[in-house]
Amino acid sequence: MENPAKDISTVIQHLTSNTSPSLQTATVKRYFTPDASFRHALCAVPRSARSRDLILGVYKWYRFLSPHTRVDVQDIVYNDTHDPPELFVRVLQVFHPRWSLLPPGHIPVLVQLTLKPEQSDGGQTKYLISSQEDFFHPVDLIAFAFPPGQWLAHFVIRLLSIACIIFVKVLGVLGIWSTGPGEGGRGVKLHPEGEKRATRPDERSKRGLQESKRDDDENHRVSGDDGHDADTEDEVHAESQASTGAKTREEGIKPLYKTVALDAIEDRPVVESVKGVVEFREKAH
Repeated sequence: MENPAKDISTVIQHLTSNTSPSLQTATVKRYFTPDASFRHALCAVPRSARSRDLILGVYKWYRFLSPHTRVDVQDIVYNDTHDPPELFVRVLQVFHPRWSLLPPGHIPVLVQLTLKPEQSDGGQTKYLISSQEDFFHPVDLIAFAFPPGQWLAHFVIRLLSIACIIFVKVLGVLGIWSTGPGEGGRGVKLHPEGEKRATRPDERSKRGLQESKRDDDENHRVSGDDGHDADTEDEVHAESQASTGAKTREEGIKPLYKTVALDAIEDRPVVESVKGVVEFREKAH
């Protein structure tokens, strides 16, 4: 695969849904490494020198069991920052056992593929599948043998969730694992120290007015309302710029702002361009 995020959908379709055994064989040999590993909830192929041939046998048996399998690729996540690169593919497979008169089962699967980059003869990097692992929910596995049992299993799980809630209520009445104010004097506080609590709108407005008034007082004190004139403020500002420039020169930092006379400052400050600091590059997957 030259572009794993784009090519993986076609690879999955050729492995599971095509009608040609030759195409399925060619797909496994082309996109899997010779020592690839395979792990499934119902079978596993450990890594070995010729494990790819065993993986091909698993896919052939899977295709024989369900000749009308349909696999819909729903989500693809390609993590090329990981070493080695990984692909996570969420698929929904419609599995209908051969000679079964029952409706097919819909089985969601999360497939994790570990990729191995290799250089081709033309100098391009191609990615081969070095390991595959399929993740199922336990109740969905029933659909491989008895698809209607999948819905029964989901119903039983919901009943068990309701039973858990009822048992917890009973334990609370008996005083076992029950919560109370302060957990009996040794629990956590509802509002730990330092944590900001939500306030009412009127309280937030009042607090904002206080902070705004405090900022105004600070600005008046700096701008000369306390007896200093505007000339003093200009001198302080000029000295601050000069000291900042001297400090950056001593530390070896190139100042971005030029120190000029206050009456020559335009609306926009003079900023020297800095090249090669940040580069944004969009990858096409």
